[in-house]
Amino acid sequence: MGRVPALPPLVLTPAADRAIRAAAEAAHPAECCGILTWRPGDPASLAVHPLVNLADRLHAADPVAHPRDARTAYVVDPREVDRLCREAAAAGRALAAFYHSHPEHGAYFSATD
Repeated sequence: MGRVPALPPLVLTPAADRAIRAAAEAAHPAECCGILTWRPGDPASLAVHPLVNLADRLHAADPVAHPRDARTAYVVDPREVDRLCREAAAAGRALAAFYHSHPEHGAYFSATD
């Protein structure tokens, strides 16, 4: 098995920070979520792509299978993530990170994060 090459550090730009904060404020009290794309090694190329949080819809349709709603969980459409990643790759960009907010609780890594 080969080694995975180290990626350059990801630096959250002020513009990306503002975009994520705006998405979180707009989604409140639900969790916001999305992806970041970039040209690896070029922090100025960082782009924010908010995604729709499907947790409320899934919870309403089947609360047993989806016990958490959008106040404490996020679910993204994998087809939307795939589409964004394909568009990014076509433009010479790559998936840099996923992000989501914790609007009414602390920042921590859960078993599902």
